[in-house]
Amino acid sequence: MNEETTNSMSRQEDDDSGVRLMQIAGPRKEIESDRDARIHTAVHKQWLLRVTSRRRMMWRSAIGLAAAAGVVGAITLTLWYTEAQTAPEGLVAFAQVELASGDVWQSEGSADRRFRLRKGDRLEIGNAVVTTDGRVAFRLASGHSVRLDRDSGVRLAAANEVILEQGAVYLDSGGMLDEDQLITIRTPLGGVTEIGTQFEVRLLEEGVRVRVREGRIAFFHDSGRDEFEAGRQARLDGSGRLVVDDIPRFGIEWEWVAETTPAYQLEGQTLKQYLTWLSRETGFKIGDPEGRLEGADVEAILHGQLPAIRPEQTTEFVLPTCELQASVSNGVLVIRGAGK
Repeated sequence: MNEETTNSMSRQEDDDSGVRLMQIAGPRKEIESDRDARIHTAVHKQWLLRVTSRRRMMWRSAIGLAAAAGVVGAITLTLWYTEAQTAPEGLVAFAQVELASGDVWQSEGSADRRFRLRKGDRLEIGNAVVTTDGRVAFRLASGHSVRLDRDSGVRLAAANEVILEQGAVYLDSGGMLDEDQLITIRTPLGGVTEIGTQFEVRLLEEGVRVRVREGRIAFFHDSGRDEFEAGRQARLDGSGRLVVDDIPRFGIEWEWVAETTPAYQLEGQTLKQYLTWLSRETGFKIGDPEGRLEGADVEAILHGQLPAIRPEQTTEFVLPTCELQASVSNGVLVIRGAGK
């Protein structure tokens, strides 16, 4: 958040003792035990399939190398990484670009055939998306939002699988928990399967880092499988050493994600829906010390269109129409009456 925006949103001194925190969407619902079990089973099944497939592939490759070279050499993890599902013939596009800024390219199986991407372009399974001095956001047919940082590249390997080839990718499931539509991000050092979540996967010079902003993820790698919840990050290096730390859900760690947020479709949405979106995109909780978001006020219908700006900047356009204003304090977006 830039200094001008921070100053604008912090004009009102907050009385911390009077702040009553509330989540506009209400308290997060616990996943029902049977549904939780199904999701765990689905994720575990995906992991087992990948491990089994990888072992078969490594064994076949070892035999081939031994026959060709006369020795059995080490088989690298790249063999797992390059294994990709091919798209069924005649399959139509399954993703659409929502935002593209700077140099963003699509290739169709060959580096010699690449096309500049723009908002509204469609992507097919098998396509690669690469950013240089730019960023891009596209939405899968499943509803998942996928965003790429600068100097990043992914390949759309299958309807539920994205290969991260360089840089960083962010995935937002929108809170969906359909075990049949879980998306996996694959890297040379392992795969990350979402479970109703927001998370970032970034390839480092030596290893991979996963940051979880919302929900939880399953991280499967050579040493096994781990689950991490919101507010945690895991770094795995080439030697298999896993380091886990806490990570805030808002702030500078998520700056590039804010820059790739598609414009919110405001027309016809309620104030409650807008604030729920705002909370997810910024990582801020919502504070309502004056009770402004109770009763009919939170169901007020909003009208108009928003530009493609950072999510926290939209408050200056939306809240005044509801006679409200906002300020930020310690990760809380405090809502007050206008002029308070």
